[in-house]
Amino acid sequence: LVDRNRRDISSFSKQLTLGTGFNYKIGSGFSVNLKFRYQHQAVKQQNLYDADSYFARNLINQFTQADGTRVVPLGGIKDGQNSEIIGHNGRIQLDYTRQWSMDHQLVALAGAEVSQNTLSRDIGYRLYGYRADNGTYLTNIDYSKQYAMRPNGASLIPATPFEERFTVDRFISYFANATYLLNRTHGISGSIRWDASNLFGVKTNQRGVPLWSIGLSEQLLPLWKDHAIWLDKLTLRTTYGYSGNVNNTISAYPSMRISSINLTTGLPYAKLTSAGNPNLRWEKLTTLNVGLDFSVLQQRISGSVD
Repeated sequence: LVDRNRRDISSFSKQLTLGTGFNYKIGSGFSVNLKFRYQHQAVKQQNLYDADSYFARNLINQFTQADGTRVVPLGGIKDGQNSEIIGHNGRIQLDYTRQWSMDHQLVALAGAEVSQNTLSRDIGYRLYGYRADNGTYLTNIDYSKQYAMRPNGASLIPATPFEERFTVDRFISYFANATYLLNRTHGISGSIRWDASNLFGVKTNQRGVPLWSIGLSEQLLPLWKDHAIWLDKLTLRTTYGYSGNVNNTISAYPSMRISSINLTTGLPYAKLTSAGNPNLRWEKLTTLNVGLDFSVLQQRISGSVD
């Protein structure tokens, strides 16, 4: 419990979101919608072990040489890393609404959406002999030399325990949706979309997946209005369809991690982290839903059960 208070883990985040939209009514029930969103997030993380923490004292003691020379200086140890996320999202959509008398109503839309998210994370840093009161630290540390350790063995002084990373995720979607209502009682809806991402496949036709859904609804109030005047709404609905899911930690391409120094040879080295799967596809999720919407006592109480 005492040692816990000798460690300070802090994260500072700044986020900016800007959005704009444009709507134009063409006529005859048609309208066009354009939307764009920009997001920028900057995150600064730091992990500070003060001079009295076990982590700092243990590392100093392990690298103290037989003649009493301290390779790792007295003081605290500070780790830090900065990351930045930038996102762009654009959407164009055509809406259509039409009603024939009081018996028929149609609401439909179709459009496309494109987005790009970039994550950049710097390599990070580690500061030895750090003093939080004035922000000073020791810079003349040799990370390429192996030193004798206590109680035995030899090792390099641990350098920055972070990695540099830059990833770009891109998505594009085409979609359409329509709902038809008959006599305000019987409803049918359907949707179809095609999503694609740069995370999948080495061929263009493997990067996308067609997804669809269909739904039915029935207003049951006419069957009950003569027996339950307190009932305002009673709608039974059911939907069935597919949605897509992604995992951006794996790739269709072989990937490797490159490290600066090997502890044995002192040379840079690379390690294969994934052999890659050229047949990697979207995960498809099947969903069946049955629900009931209701309201009673002139909409004083309403709810849904799914």
